[in-house]
Amino acid sequence: MGEGELAAVTIQSAPASGAAPIPTAIEQFDLQSADDFMWAYDSGWQEAEYSPALGVWRWTTERSTLRIIGPPRALRVKLAVESPLRYFDDASLVRATAGARELAVTTISTSREWSFDVPADALAASNGSISIETSQTFVPAERSGAADQRRLGLRVFFVQVSKLLTPPEVSR
Repeated sequence: MGEGELAAVTIQSAPASGAAPIPTAIEQFDLQSADDFMWAYDSGWQEAEYSPALGVWRWTTERSTLRIIGPPRALRVKLAVESPLRYFDDASLVRATAGARELAVTTISTSREWSFDVPADALAASNGSISIETSQTFVPAERSGAADQRRLGLRVFFVQVSKLLTPPEVSR
């Protein structure tokens, strides 16, 4: 609690034994009410990159996970993905899962947005873990002799996770 819209937060680290403070830094921080949800990039995502011409993006690996924390609820995930044909001869098969449950599968051949819904029960069963898998990856160093040894899959320009306010409309 604090005065006005913002509150001061104090964070201190201490070793498991002893009392000497440990210098600590926080790279990312988000705080929400217990009734809301938060999401974050988890395993399999490369660090964010930036260029003035393209803005900010992240690369996936062959399997990249979004971590969603908060009460299980139906959500919609939307990604803006660059065409894999810039890097591969064929389109990429992309799959979204929550634990063992398949949520969506698509073939991506053009730069576009891809959305899929996450039912509340699937989110709960996966402990808030949503994975994005792609069928193709490459290592830049193996193609161009560059020093970059990362395994890259999809170049993603944004990820949006939002509450699913209404059920998807049935096609007629």
